[in-house]
Amino acid sequence: MGLFDQQINVVKEFVDTASGASKYLAGSRNPWPYGEGIVLSEETAVELGRPGVLSMWSIMWTQKEVLQDKVTVVGPDIKDASRSLPLAEFIIVQGKFPNHYDAFRDLRDKVFGVRLKGISIRVQPSRKSIWCRVSNDAYHSGFSLVDLGFAIIQSLKEIDSVVGAEVIFVTSSGGDISLLEKVADESRMVVEALIKMYEEENFDCESCDYREVCEVVSELRAIRKRLLKTKA
Repeated sequence: MGLFDQQINVVKEFVDTASGASKYLAGSRNPWPYGEGIVLSEETAVELGRPGVLSMWSIMWTQKEVLQDKVTVVGPDIKDASRSLPLAEFIIVQGKFPNHYDAFRDLRDKVFGVRLKGISIRVQPSRKSIWCRVSNDAYHSGFSLVDLGFAIIQSLKEIDSVVGAEVIFVTSSGGDISLLEKVADESRMVVEALIKMYEEENFDCESCDYREVCEVVSELRAIRKRLLKTKA
């Protein structure tokens, strides 16, 4: 089993059964201009995932799935939003990742290194929360979550090992996002287990907080074996 096979399947099943999911292939919109996005409260038209409103993000990668460069929005997009929306952002990347630790760092940096004009994004990695502000100018110029998704895909494709990527935004309701909270938690635990092995070089399964995760995810056990061989 790949690191995120189970979580990817759950997210895709949710999208396939969700009502009103809108899907867009990369290239169907002109790129949104880049720029340092600092949006003050008084300049804000729409907030997604603001404090007090449910939000989450997850980056997952796979070598098995065949992915199109595609953005999916489940729920209202910016133009149909009220002042505030919940937000879940799931990013699924296809490629060859011989070193999963480097893969996570590279993918994370490309995703959150995107800076778009009139858009402010704050991320809390420890809580897996994301807060996005859209300025009045960007709102009236027609900014869409699709623009953000395409910018993320374009950034990811700068990594040689990345073959394809899908970005999924869920804004439909806090209830829908709650259904996906377990996926985000599970993917976070996989990444934390990975980081522990690479950074702490701690392979004592009996005392490890991530023992249950590794028992389920066979790829984590395989990574442990490979790392142990390099330390022998």
